[in-house]
Amino acid sequence: MRLMQLTVDCPWPAVSGGDIRNALVAAAPGVSSLLTVGLTPPLPTTEAEPPPYRHLTCFGDRNPWRCIDPAVPTCLRFPTAALTALDTIVDDFRPDAVVAVGVAWRDVIERLHHRGVPTAVDMHNVESRLFAEQSGARPWWRRLMATGKTARLVSACERADGSISNLAAQTWVCSVADASLLRGIGGRADAVIRNPIPDESLLALPIAADRYHSPTPLFIGHLAYFPNVAAVMELAGPVVAAAARHGIRIRPTVAGRSPRHRIESLSRAGTIRLVADPTSTVEISQLHGYAVLPIRHGGGTRIKAIEALAAGLVLIATRKAVEGLELVHGLHFTAAETPDEMAAALARFVQQPDEAAALAASGRRFAIEHHGRSAVLSAVATALSTVARTG
Repeated sequence: MRLMQLTVDCPWPAVSGGDIRNALVAAAPGVSSLLTVGLTPPLPTTEAEPPPYRHLTCFGDRNPWRCIDPAVPTCLRFPTAALTALDTIVDDFRPDAVVAVGVAWRDVIERLHHRGVPTAVDMHNVESRLFAEQSGARPWWRRLMATGKTARLVSACERADGSISNLAAQTWVCSVADASLLRGIGGRADAVIRNPIPDESLLALPIAADRYHSPTPLFIGHLAYFPNVAAVMELAGPVVAAAARHGIRIRPTVAGRSPRHRIESLSRAGTIRLVADPTSTVEISQLHGYAVLPIRHGGGTRIKAIEALAAGLVLIATRKAVEGLELVHGLHFTAAETPDEMAAALARFVQQPDEAAALAASGRRFAIEHHGRSAVLSAVATALSTVARTG
């Protein structure tokens, strides 16, 4: 199968959640020829021969999200030059199937539909819900000033999710919960493709009591993505302060691509240890025993949670952070909604490392059973073959 993939960022190196899912789709069994087209230049990678990637230079080196459609802010507005360039790429490559990552590619998905090119939309999130959450996280005075406008924009984003999911040959979601959410706004979900364990060499990291004596928490994610930025700010502020009240001093480790200036400022101040644009998370993970995820917003399912479980990290997280994963509190992870609850759990586990190790082992077993790469790859291959047959 000749597969073309449309992403915003280059998936390689595959470190953050979206990149990991995109890289896995690109590696699906049966793909004989691959071309990934993205809107940003690739980052340096240690891979000897990374998969083929074409930067759509019509967007230049700018942040492509500066090109949003003001009427539907989850979608990008593609200039005519970009659409023409994509037509040429499609004609030259002749894909059997195209996977477009998210409704941001609306203009292109509509164009491919009219051309009869078999296209799947891989919805990492139900973007209208994410936009609504982002709007709700603004300061109260901004929410009050924009109440009517926000309602109109959320409705427009919901219509976009619904119409684009119905336009594609197939629409993929990350969880049963997202499938239900999408159908509730008039959309269609054809396949639930679970997020994978990003690197199964994480499964070799030891789970033993001595790993859980140090309380230093680890946070891994795309550090320009607003739910992650907000989580890091909470981790570095209220959670660190709460930990001190519980008698433990922590300096969280934060790793991920494209850190925002706010996160870089925390690093310069010594509040966090920042690992920017790592090529691998295995070495970072093995130095830690805990992942603390104060996630308040987001959609899909968080690969960072799956990655933590696979790495043998004790996962202390909000319910939002593990949404859609069907994890059980006390069996696979520890639910904590406030900074004080997170700090209290961390302090308790440091004093009871055997309990921490038992929870980590149970979490890893869940990750293997539900998010093993071979099972996810098989699901992707099956879905892709169905898409290709629609051509």
